[in-house]
Amino acid sequence: MEKIEFIIKLSVMKRDSLYILTSLVFGMMFSSLGFAEPTTVNKSTTMKEPLNVILDFHNPKSIKMVDNILEHTSKNKEAHVVVEIWGPTIKYMLKNSKEEKDFEKFVKQSNGRIQFHVCENTMHKFHITKNMMGDYAKPVKGALIDMNKLEKEGYMYVKP
Repeated sequence: MEKIEFIIKLSVMKRDSLYILTSLVFGMMFSSLGFAEPTTVNKSTTMKEPLNVILDFHNPKSIKMVDNILEHTSKNKEAHVVVEIWGPTIKYMLKNSKEEKDFEKFVKQSNGRIQFHVCENTMHKFHITKNMMGDYAKPVKGALIDMNKLEKEGYMYVKP
């Protein structure tokens, strides 16, 4: 009888030890994954650092994604977004287009924190002049050169 009680106690001890060991292992895993302290992303959002972003917008298929990003960032007081327009997406800058009205709304909501830089090389290629585009469109010598300059100033490059 004593032998059976001893075996039962031993199995209970093993089970409890296994629970404790499992808890320790998972606890160590979670703390090493960064759950115990804020990650770099969390630190920047808690310190309210500005979010400086370049949106490389040259593919017409990404219009919905750009629209979505601008919808969220236009209300963020810490966000500064430069949308680089080059290639076939220049059509979205033309006056009276549906997108032109949306983009103008984002610029107004953001109090100028969202800017649209339009590549002059693309303007020449598509025979588009400044007065054919919305007032918020700012021509730049070259989109790639402008993006490189902005990255050196600390802007984060995003290709939707």
